[in-house]
Amino acid sequence: MSFLYVNTLLPTPLLEAHFSFNSLYYFNKQANVGTFNIRKLFNVWFNILEFMKNIFFYKISYLFFSSNYFRYESLSLNWHNTKLLKNLWRYTHPFLFFLNNKTTLNNDLYFRSLHKSVAKVCFLVDIQYHRGTIHYMHKYKFVTIGPVPISSNFYTLTLSLPVSNNLFFSNLYFVRLILKINRIVHSLKLS
Repeated sequence: MSFLYVNTLLPTPLLEAHFSFNSLYYFNKQANVGTFNIRKLFNVWFNILEFMKNIFFYKISYLFFSSNYFRYESLSLNWHNTKLLKNLWRYTHPFLFFLNNKTTLNNDLYFRSLHKSVAKVCFLVDIQYHRGTIHYMHKYKFVTIGPVPISSNFYTLTLSLPVSNNLFFSNLYFVRLILKINRIVHSLKLS
């Protein structure tokens, strides 16, 4: 078995690992030492990457939700991927994909129509920012994929990529990862 020994100092409770990550590591509070099982962590990453490759290979329609930093990427990915959104955007603004959604009747109807006619898979870049969106995703049984920091619940999304924290750079890495996998799959299909 391959393990990585990490000596951690956790100055604030925000940096403590959520108990749902127990399957990936063992933490000894008395010695303040965390032991990660690298093989399990790589298996989680590998399964999610393979699932993402299949989404792009079989051209499964998906929705992309991000924070305000990635609004142009979010709109371009959603516009390029799902042609049915062009009809829905006549009735609403596309700000749904990069704003924090509140629980309202209009959003409820909109997410129901998204699930029925547009896509059943969603990429969420920032789970802290899209808590209201995650509520609708669970309610209408979307398959959700995204980075989850170790301070949050590992089972917040359907497929969670474990990341160390929820910073701009980890979100940027996830956006670049999606674009890179899409490019690789597209080049493999052409060859």
